[in-house]
Amino acid sequence: MIIAVAGRRGEVILDTHPTKIPTVIGRFFNDYRAEIIVLETGERAMIDLLSRKAAYDRRFVYNENEALRSNVVVWVDKLSRFEPVDVDHDGIFEIKEVMDLSGAGRSDRIAYVEAVLKYIGGNWRVIDTWIAPAEDLGKIPLPKRIN
Repeated sequence: MIIAVAGRRGEVILDTHPTKIPTVIGRFFNDYRAEIIVLETGERAMIDLLSRKAAYDRRFVYNENEALRSNVVVWVDKLSRFEPVDVDHDGIFEIKEVMDLSGAGRSDRIAYVEAVLKYIGGNWRVIDTWIAPAEDLGKIPLPKRIN
């Protein structure tokens, strides 16, 4: 939660429970692939799930022809990081958050979405997003933007 305090009064300006931005959707495809889309920015990523083939085959996610047995929708599981950062160097902090995305079950972490939110005109707006497949991160638990 972020609360603005002025004149001994507080006003909630961000509560992560009802605030569900960015809007992230995704689904699995045949041939061990999943697509992730962030609606506010239009960012898309195709995630290669082939490294999980044995586990998905054991769990009957795919059949022997590498076709999905039923629709699998990607879950936006939880907010794993939330921090104030002055991304655009204007002296006003934005919020950087990282969300975990799961596939065939909550323990099946397939990707992360990093988003930057800016408070504009009394509302939070998504100004930037980055999608990172879980395998690309190796042993690093959270994605970090270098530039």
